[in-house]
Amino acid sequence: MALISTASAACGPFEKVSAGTKVQRGFEKLGERKALTAEFRISANEQQIWSALKGSKGFQRDYAKIMAGLRLSMWTAPDKPVEEVFKNPEANVHIPNGFAFAVEGGQPVVDIRSDGKKMYQRMDFQRLAKLTPQGSANLARQKGELDKLPSPLKEMMSGQWVAYDVKDFEEFAKKKQPGLGGPGAGPAAQLTVEDQKKVMDAFEEAFLDNADLKDAGSKGGADHVTATVPAKKAMTALAKGLEPLADKNPSFGSLKDSVKDVPEKDIALDIALKDGAVSELTLNLAQFADDDKKVGGELPLTIELKGEATAFQAPSDAKMVKPKDLERAVSQLQSAEQRDAGEGEDSAGGSSAEIEQQLEKMRKLERENPSPEMTKLRRQMEDLLEMARSAEARQHTRQV
Repeated sequence: MALISTASAACGPFEKVSAGTKVQRGFEKLGERKALTAEFRISANEQQIWSALKGSKGFQRDYAKIMAGLRLSMWTAPDKPVEEVFKNPEANVHIPNGFAFAVEGGQPVVDIRSDGKKMYQRMDFQRLAKLTPQGSANLARQKGELDKLPSPLKEMMSGQWVAYDVKDFEEFAKKKQPGLGGPGAGPAAQLTVEDQKKVMDAFEEAFLDNADLKDAGSKGGADHVTATVPAKKAMTALAKGLEPLADKNPSFGSLKDSVKDVPEKDIALDIALKDGAVSELTLNLAQFADDDKKVGGELPLTIELKGEATAFQAPSDAKMVKPKDLERAVSQLQSAEQRDAGEGEDSAGGSSAEIEQQLEKMRKLERENPSPEMTKLRRQMEDLLEMARSAEARQHTRQV
């Protein structure tokens, strides 16, 4: 992780130098660990979130309940100092890492983990659909559609564990779409180590490099430092830093359109340090509201950072999926739909057309509710669309 040189150099009085150095060393110490876990959450209960946002247009009480239970966690355990991984990300692609998205404290609706060689994934589309009104209205229909899917699509969509060899899918992606395959490619490709470094650098530049840092005392067994930055300037820098990753997560690219709505005022970020290492970052999202549109309370977004990770466990019941298995399943799905629809003009190419229609719906839903898990689902459906088109092309060649 890059040092917070700008913040340190800008410090004048002794208090600011002390605060800047403390934060700089706090991140350095975190980078010395051989594992790292980051958990994102809204540190408020349902009632607090509802009180804060009930005046917002379109916000419903159910949304407050969902937000209160959301937990997004990412971890990596390279068995070497994390800072070395970020210094040379291309040489550290195949390392143990994981991603989980949970709601209401239950089993994750999205759980992806890797030992560096195999990737294991579990996605529960039905539980995920409950997070949006659009999905809740169609759960029964969706369950019926999932039951009809051929293996391994059925397992991949219905909350069962599947596994795949990362390098197999990397090579498959290269053959199908030259230039798009590569380290990390697969049905549930995540941000690469290099991408993760870009995200961290973007946040550091936006909220720390140009911040006014001050000691905020100690509480809860941690030292606290307050970083104060101009809101619009910080969000502009963040949008610019994340824009190169917009193709992997549209919410990164959409930030630039939101900058114009950010008020011209200062915002504060709380940085907590334990045992000299940064342990938690807290940003009250209510600060971004215009002064004449104050929310009804605080809305703290917390990022908990730990220099450790849960020991990797490979699911014993995971179904192994090979690229050809997935391609064959898409072809079977296409054939079944064509038989149901008949051999008329409308049935030709029906599978890819259906997938493309669903993909457009998912893209719209992703724009309305941007999140890492929705992006993963969208990218997975894009892979299925390419496979469907490939299967259709082969079938057309045989018919000719």
